[in-house]
Amino acid sequence: MTASTAIRAAFILSGVAGLVYEVLWSRYLGLFVGHTAYAQVLVLGVYLGGMGVGSFAISDLSKRLSDPLRGYVMAEVVLAAFGLLFHPLFVFTTSASYDTLFPALGSAAAVGAVRWALAGLLILPQAVVLGATFPLMAAGLVRADAERPGGGIAMAYLLNTLGGAFGVILAGFVLIGWVGLPGTSVTAAAINLSAAGLVLWARRSESSTASEPVESPSPDTRPEGRDGTAAGPSDVGPGLAPVLLTVAFGTALASFTYEIGWIRMLSLVLGSATHAFEIMLSAFILGIAVGAWSVRRHADGTPRPVAYLGWVQVAMGVTAVASLPLYLGTFGLMSGMVQMLSGEPGGYALFNVGRYGLALLVMLPSTVLAGMTLPLVTAALLRAGHGERAIGRVYGLNTFGSVTGAGIAGLVALPYLGLEGLIVAGALLDVLLGVWLLERSGAWSGVGRRPALAASIGAAACFVGVTAVVELTPETITSGVFRRGVLAGEDRLRSLFYQDGRTSTVSAHIGTSDGVIVLATNGKPDASLGPRWILDRRDTLPELPIPQGRDFTTQALAPVVTLAHRPEARTGANIGHGSGMTAASLLTSGELERLVTIEIEPLMVEASFVFLPANGPAFGDPRVTYVFDDAKSYFSYQRERFDLIFAEPSNPWVSGTASLFTVEFYRRVTDFLSDGAVLGQWVQIYELDDDLFLSVVAALDAVFPSYRAYLVGDADVAIVATLDDSMAQPDWSVVENEAFRAFTTSAPPFLAQHFEPLLLFDQNTFRSLLDAGVPPNSDFRPILDLGAERTRFDEEFAAGVYSLATSRVNLQRHLSGQPLTPRPFRMPPAYGLNSTVLAERGAWLRAALSEGGGIAPEEFEEWQEDLVNLQRFLVEGLDGYLGSWRGWVAAFVQAENTLHWGLSGHVEQEFYEEAYRVLDEEDAPPTARAVVDLLHGYGVGDWARAAAAVDILTASTSGGDGWLPTDLLLDVGVLAYLEADRPTAALSLLDELAPRTSRGPDDLRTRLLRGLAEEAAGIR
Repeated sequence: MTASTAIRAAFILSGVAGLVYEVLWSRYLGLFVGHTAYAQVLVLGVYLGGMGVGSFAISDLSKRLSDPLRGYVMAEVVLAAFGLLFHPLFVFTTSASYDTLFPALGSAAAVGAVRWALAGLLILPQAVVLGATFPLMAAGLVRADAERPGGGIAMAYLLNTLGGAFGVILAGFVLIGWVGLPGTSVTAAAINLSAAGLVLWARRSESSTASEPVESPSPDTRPEGRDGTAAGPSDVGPGLAPVLLTVAFGTALASFTYEIGWIRMLSLVLGSATHAFEIMLSAFILGIAVGAWSVRRHADGTPRPVAYLGWVQVAMGVTAVASLPLYLGTFGLMSGMVQMLSGEPGGYALFNVGRYGLALLVMLPSTVLAGMTLPLVTAALLRAGHGERAIGRVYGLNTFGSVTGAGIAGLVALPYLGLEGLIVAGALLDVLLGVWLLERSGAWSGVGRRPALAASIGAAACFVGVTAVVELTPETITSGVFRRGVLAGEDRLRSLFYQDGRTSTVSAHIGTSDGVIVLATNGKPDASLGPRWILDRRDTLPELPIPQGRDFTTQALAPVVTLAHRPEARTGANIGHGSGMTAASLLTSGELERLVTIEIEPLMVEASFVFLPANGPAFGDPRVTYVFDDAKSYFSYQRERFDLIFAEPSNPWVSGTASLFTVEFYRRVTDFLSDGAVLGQWVQIYELDDDLFLSVVAALDAVFPSYRAYLVGDADVAIVATLDDSMAQPDWSVVENEAFRAFTTSAPPFLAQHFEPLLLFDQNTFRSLLDAGVPPNSDFRPILDLGAERTRFDEEFAAGVYSLATSRVNLQRHLSGQPLTPRPFRMPPAYGLNSTVLAERGAWLRAALSEGGGIAPEEFEEWQEDLVNLQRFLVEGLDGYLGSWRGWVAAFVQAENTLHWGLSGHVEQEFYEEAYRVLDEEDAPPTARAVVDLLHGYGVGDWARAAAAVDILTASTSGGDGWLPTDLLLDVGVLAYLEADRPTAALSLLDELAPRTSRGPDDLRTRLLRGLAEEAAGIR
């Protein structure tokens, strides 16, 4: 490797490390300032502002250095030291802030100011040092080729930004998942040291001594044409430096206005997950790198650099405006991509490649031009004789412009101008800068104002044409095309609310065909209600179970399940306003005296007015107080303890949300729970797999000794936890008071028996797995955040968790020793509560049998067929199945399941008497009797009989002659062997049957059974 190659490799590594730090700091500071959107703006501001300070600080020093690259080596070593120390410093600072500093401040304003200041100070020193690296490396390359200073600047910019584009992807997609946040910081430090080592080796290997400072070309020097003569009139004139430095600041301001706008716009297409942000950031930086590469030869070769830069600026503004129609086109492309790749092998990897391509499609033309500006400005100043000092000054002002652009766009302009207005404003600034440069060029070169006038007219025509044609309609851009590939329009949706906020774009729409109202954040639905719930007189409607696919059931039940575990709660905190239905549900408690709703985005509260009157109590009840802040920050300075805290985060794949499911969050929230208080949390199991869900359980288990989880919707879980050693049994009378009944009017009454089948697990259910070492989700090992977007794209489902409430074999009831005995039939209040529906189906069937028949409820007409099959089995005996024992056994299993689903510790005696009568009278084969013995033994706890039946059935199954569904045989068989004290037989059964089940050997339910067997066998 040559010295030149080593130096260039070092500059690439420097860019890699720099952007690894930026991605890393965004994650760290998001944990502190409370929302990743704020963290991104803060990191951009401090990161770039610090770099600006560093650039200015080094601008006068570099020309006095005999070897700037040695200064660069020192900077990289300092950065490495910061990288090694950052994690412990962050942990110390945040802990001291929450535990001591914030409580002492005592006000939201003071805490907010100090929190942001501390967050900035955590990364400012490193950013200042980072800012010094580029001028130093650029000075080294300029001195290596003093005749082509612009080429040296462009090459340094190219290598550094190219490394940065790769660094973003490396950090987000590889390092953080591999070594966690602390390990990633250490890895970045190692990259810094590698860059420093390469430059040291290169300098020592060169035969010549370190170069002395060189003079830049004089102001009169002009490049020659190909024939060696002057290439034409120069446009380098008096007052050049102020003009170009102003442009360096202004063009960066415009560029980062674009970045903020594009990131928000593209999040509506690509999704608002963390990986989506990393893809957008990398694509943005890659465009800048391409621009630096494309101008590396022209920076020194153009006779009129000011005019060249002017045309680049105008073109940048025009292409930025032209990105709007390109952006609209990405929705259709995303729709096709999702539909084509979803469910395909390797689909998620190709999906990310496709998203990168869409980001480039929108941003590349403008970012390429943006990447040309800094080398052109710096080269022009160097050619005009301003020396190496120009490098640091240009880079410093450029970064200060970036800070200003990111701050103004993200915190001020976006909410007022909207997405389209923000891009147009940035484009207008670029065009004005370009026209000004063309005017100055014309004056200095004698060409006149024609180029400036032509540019103005052309740009104006483009602006008018694009803005007249392009309309970013809320129905299109908030359709959430990245989830299902469905591109909705005005024919399917009607917008009710749309506003671009500081942290997210909040919208609400109503379906034109079904009347369902949906509240969305960045295109991702966060709450929905069907038309019946927004009527003023729901009491006039017929009582019907709540339909599936609606959020009302979850929004009503998740908080009230929490309340049932602390019915006497006087104070409550609700983290996240959402639709306001959670607050309305909690306020049905007559005991609750105060409810604080903590919401970080005020627009969510404003948008939720579309759900009135359903959520009316959330706004009209005097017990409610609203706080617009980060929950951890509010708790820390308020120092109030609550009897009940309920958190309703969005889906874990949404950027920043997974931090509400970490060990650190759970530990922090315990400081604000009163004695005997409970924490309730809503967790979605759709778009999630069992392993990711189990990482949440492991995090909860690391903090709370007692907890329970309930199915509260189609695929939603409410977890309730307490610091007490044991949790009291829930008091379901909270759903039987008049207030809750009025809240759920038009649905059948919710009763205590409807909640009993909803129990999924408690702190003991997964004990064998947790003790074996399930990695918990953590702030610093963000398992959930890194994996949830993949499971979202693959449309995965935590089927093992769901089966705990919907399987014939109720593992939780079995492990806890709490039977679930029959109850009289009561109409299920919601179709989505599947375990309740199955349990009530069994109750209705039992009642119908005792009465000699019946007509199924109109709401559940399909139950009639279940009754017919059951009666046929009981009346016709073996003859009803043409004398086929296989047919009779299949009918028995179906009838037994429907009659006993959801029960534990109970069997219907008459049903089994009839089954055994047939077996005795018809001389049944051993396998048929074994099926009946197995399920009867499970029901009544006769484990010796059940284990003997398993022996018979597994012998038959191993011969390919199965009489019972493999899943059911495995579940009951393992439990029977364990209860009969035969753990080795249970393990053998798992080895034999697990690969042949419909759920596979790695399913959570199967792993749980294996964990129980290994624990019993003494393996663990």
